[in-house]
Parts: sequence; C-alpha cells; structure tokens
Amino acid sequence: MLTAALVLLLSFQGHAQVTVEQDTVKEFPSMEASQDLFRLGDDESLKDTSEYVSRDTGHSPATATWLSVALPGAGQVYNGRWWKVPIIYTGFAVSGYYIYENNRQLNIWSEIIDQRLDSTQTDIYEGIYSDNQLFTIQNSYRRYRDLSIIFTVAIYGLQILDANVDAHLYNFDVTDDISLNWEPTLAADPRFNGLIYGASVSIRF
Repeated sequence: MLTAALVLLLSFQGHAQVTVEQDTVKEFPSMEASQDLFRLGDDESLKDTSEYVSRDTGHSPATATWLSVALPGAGQVYNGRWWKVPIIYTGFAVSGYYIYENNRQLNIWSEIIDQRLDSTQTDIYEGIYSDNQLFTIQNSYRRYRDLSIIFTVAIYGLQILDANVDAHLYNFDVTDDISLNWEPTLAADPRFNGLIYGASVSIRF
C-alpha cells in the first residue's frame, strides 16, 4: 500500500504544472523639475531692496577719550550725555569727602599714639584703650583712606571708559525699534512637479 501511494504521489507531481506569474514593476513618470522653479531668494521681485546705512557724523571716540582724560565729564558732554556729568562729580565729591575725613581721623589717632609712646605725656584715652587697640584704630582709618583713594581712581577710569564706549556707539541705532516684514514667495515641490505658495518672514532689530 505504501508503495502504491508513493507511485501515485510521484505521478501527481509529474503531471502537476505550477504557473508562477512574473511580477511586473511599474515605473512612475519622471518628475524632474525645471531649474527655473527653484527660485526661492533669486527672484529680484522678492528681494528686500531696503538698506540700513549707518550714518557717519565724524564723531571721534579718540576725541571723547582724551577730553575725559583732561577733564572728567568733558567726554560725556562731547557725546551729548550731559546727565552723566552730575553723577560723575557727585562720586568725586563723596570719595573726596571720605579721603579727607579718614585722613583727618588717621592724623588724630596717630597723634594720640605718639602721646601714648611718650612717657612724659598722657593721652585722653589713657585707661580706655590699650596700645593694641589704638594701633587697630589707626590702621582702620588708614585702610579706609586708601580705599577712598582707590574708589576715586576707579571713578576717574570708569568715566573715561564710558566716554569711549558712548562715542563708539554714537553712529549706531540702539533704539528698541523692531521691524517685522513678511512677503509671499514661491518654492518648487518635486513631488508634484510644480510650485507651492508660502510666505517669507524677516525680523530686524
């Protein structure tokens, strides 16, 4: 029986015909876009023809700097920043006052120490301050005076730097005006072999 079944199976395979349909590949039509379609940013009609030109007024940063070196505040006046002059001289007045006052106190305490070290004299703080405390007070006023001098030099240097920077920015527009421009534009889309419409946005600040 097994032999007969095998013979029938081979006979069936010999007569059976298997038909395989060959796959066909369909080609899409060529979608090459013309180079004339890619005109984004090349069309003269779409370009922004406005110009932003920095005005040259002949304002000299060197002149502003040397004026501030010669006379504090003169560079600010040259730059048209009159309101800065009172601030500068207020700083000089405050620092000058502290230089004078701290130096005066330094001289007073230095004289008291000289009296303390002189065995023939008695100072007014005898029994109130020890020798070490007197030297601490003296050194404190000396340090305060020196810091006041440094502060004065810093004001002088900063007003020179301020005049120089203001003079460099004199010809530039530093206002808060922000402009937003938009315009229609065309761009090529290879998927459809045509053009699509859009918008171009530019911000200037």
